[in-house]
Amino acid sequence: MHSFRQPEPGKFIAHFYLSLVLLCIILFTSPCVAQNAPPKEPPKCTVQGEVIHEPGGQPLKKAKVELHPEDKENGTAYKATSDIEGRFKFDKVEPGNYTLSLERGGFLEAGKRHGSHTLTLQPGQEIKDLLLRMQPSAVITGRVLDDDGDPLPGVNVIVSKYGASSLQRGVVGGGFTDDVGEYRVGNLRPGRYLIQAALTSYSAEPEAKVADGTNETAPYPTYYPAATDKSQAAPVELHAGDEVPINITLSYGPAYKVRGSITGLPELTGANVNMIVRLKDASLSQAGEFVVSVKADGSFEIPKLLPGEYRIMFFKMDGSGFHLYQAAQTIEVKDVDLDNVRLSSEADSEVSGRFRTDNGETLTWPLLSLTLDSGERDAQYDFDWPGPSTRGQFKSDGTFDMKKVPPGNYRVTFNSDTPAARTYYVKSVSLGGQDVTASGFSVSRGTWLLDVVLSSDGATLEGAVVDSKDQPVSDAVVIALPSLENRKRRDLFKKVSTDQRGHFVLRGIRPGEYTILALDELDEDYRDPDVVKPFEDRGQTVRLEKDQGTALALKVIQTSE
Repeated sequence: MHSFRQPEPGKFIAHFYLSLVLLCIILFTSPCVAQNAPPKEPPKCTVQGEVIHEPGGQPLKKAKVELHPEDKENGTAYKATSDIEGRFKFDKVEPGNYTLSLERGGFLEAGKRHGSHTLTLQPGQEIKDLLLRMQPSAVITGRVLDDDGDPLPGVNVIVSKYGASSLQRGVVGGGFTDDVGEYRVGNLRPGRYLIQAALTSYSAEPEAKVADGTNETAPYPTYYPAATDKSQAAPVELHAGDEVPINITLSYGPAYKVRGSITGLPELTGANVNMIVRLKDASLSQAGEFVVSVKADGSFEIPKLLPGEYRIMFFKMDGSGFHLYQAAQTIEVKDVDLDNVRLSSEADSEVSGRFRTDNGETLTWPLLSLTLDSGERDAQYDFDWPGPSTRGQFKSDGTFDMKKVPPGNYRVTFNSDTPAARTYYVKSVSLGGQDVTASGFSVSRGTWLLDVVLSSDGATLEGAVVDSKDQPVSDAVVIALPSLENRKRRDLFKKVSTDQRGHFVLRGIRPGEYTILALDELDEDYRDPDVVKPFEDRGQTVRLEKDQGTALALKVIQTSE
């Protein structure tokens, strides 16, 4: 017979409480730990593929492949180089939207004018069969000669796409002739091109000649082979890997002197003042442009100008930097010398103000930018030198201050560079209590203070682009064109590329009526009426409402047709 021993009271109580504590830990502590644990990160992605040489399909090594995140503020960029088998791989890539770029010296991506792709990576996604094709770039070389057959150094040679809506829109490359008149322009894609040569410095000219015993001659900006009119230019056709020799003989014509002075601006007298004389229809590469010194008393003499209309700008270098001024008028040269020309300059104008959101959200303003856009095709100023920039950056509180803004009529364009900001559009622009959102505003002398409100209740357009066989089209260009009465409002245009599935999303669209186009490629300004006009009737017209999404299926338009 077994006896049962009663535990001592103190030990029983101790065991009881110990068991109770353990039970509490099991029942309560574990769930609490689970609740306080950091959220699990989404599974990483893998992107791998191959770079091949076209034609032939052989592996291409040393190609630089990069993934750039759409979210530049929080995202991570990834880099890889193709190996001897042309293979590349990105491991442990964060899910999200990316742009994939491809680069290798002496090569360009085959079949694309821009070596980039849009990729959308879902959590845990693996892309294993990305195939990228590259082909050798083409080169144009040659010499620029005067009408006696002598070589000319310092001549600007400009290569532009044949058929572009304007020379400014079509420039793809260029360079200056060396001391023996030779030039080389590389990194060109297969296609048809126009080649133009123009002197940009009087010091580069050969010894002056005299026409009819009275006037000197000067070289015209000349298209290959010897045409001063673009319509008479001969296009040059290039194929992958071509190196084509092209010599250009400059055409000469009578030139005329222009003498005058600057009035009304004491700061443009004294030392280190120069004037920029540019043909009104000169290209972005500054063909037909000359720099002339201004004397200490403000007088100037332009030794010779061909007939035409010219823009005039002044610049001065001093201890505080580079200062640029626009002349209040242009100069038109016909068939006689011009004397006693009086040029005045607009005083510096300043545009400042503040951007804010209608919902009180604070954006990361320093990552964003704004543009004062004239909306003119032949803008008086370009974004690069020698025109003053009309782009500006924000301070941390959303304020901005743009100095030396040239006179003109402007609208405000908001450039969103982060995913959060892409849901916003310009809701209103006020100047002195007046709404100038649609009309724009005029800048002349003085200071202009803007109050700009952004709204996040814009429309969203989402969809897919397919070809004639209903297969998805990657890297197609989807454009939202505002209604005809709003075409001068460049802030209303939207553009995006489709991803590897043919999918696209446009956010932050101001509510209204739009024509939606899907083009296989486009490397000109989609806001230029002449660029989109051939395709407009093949687009879809939709009305987009605020804070709503719209789905759309689009057929791709072949721009080559």
